[in-house]
Amino acid sequence: MLAIPGPVLAGGDFFSLRVRGRGGHGGMPHRSIDPVYVASQIVIGLQAIVSRETPPGEVLVVAVTSFDGDSAANVVREEVTLRGNIRWLSESTQRRALTRIPAVAGSIAAAYGATTHFEVFAGAPVTTNHPEVLNPVRDAAGATGRTKLVNLPAPITATDDWAHYLEHAPGAFLLLGAGGEDAPPHHHPSFSIDERVISLMCEVLVRAALRLLPVESTPPNPAT
Repeated sequence: MLAIPGPVLAGGDFFSLRVRGRGGHGGMPHRSIDPVYVASQIVIGLQAIVSRETPPGEVLVVAVTSFDGDSAANVVREEVTLRGNIRWLSESTQRRALTRIPAVAGSIAAAYGATTHFEVFAGAPVTTNHPEVLNPVRDAAGATGRTKLVNLPAPITATDDWAHYLEHAPGAFLLLGAGGEDAPPHHHPSFSIDERVISLMCEVLVRAALRLLPVESTPPNPAT
């Protein structure tokens, strides 16, 4: 089980980037503005935001993970859409990345006569564990006799919108292993889960709730 104090998951934002060119015949590319080619240059150019603009040690991930450019083999299409995400720990890093992505993409597109439209469609803040909740949760996990705390480099550059709860009340985010060292990671097409971990997690949560919830100390009134 992984349960660490402070930041445990990075903040994240998910974006789409439309690249619009001018469609035409695949055999006459000089009469078109190929958005597939332009978008390919943008994917490469965005990597410099991390490798050439971000100080070493500052956490920032800029990942383009989807390239919607499907069309017939002899057609230069009018538009393609890139989708991706950023991960960050500092809001200043977040603001810089969300400013630089459309700026870099727009400049590259303009150099080829294309245009871009950038949009953030989802996001979540950094998940930060609170010690007053985390410590009882760790004690509860240990009391099961079936868990072992492990230390991994933290925070993990994944994101969970559960972090929004922590904007309203203190809490703790923990990760319980459900596979061996060779198990496929989350979002892998072969991902599977050892369902025995479900009952273990239920026990951890019940034990944690008993430690954290106030206990009624006033005896019941026999007359009621």
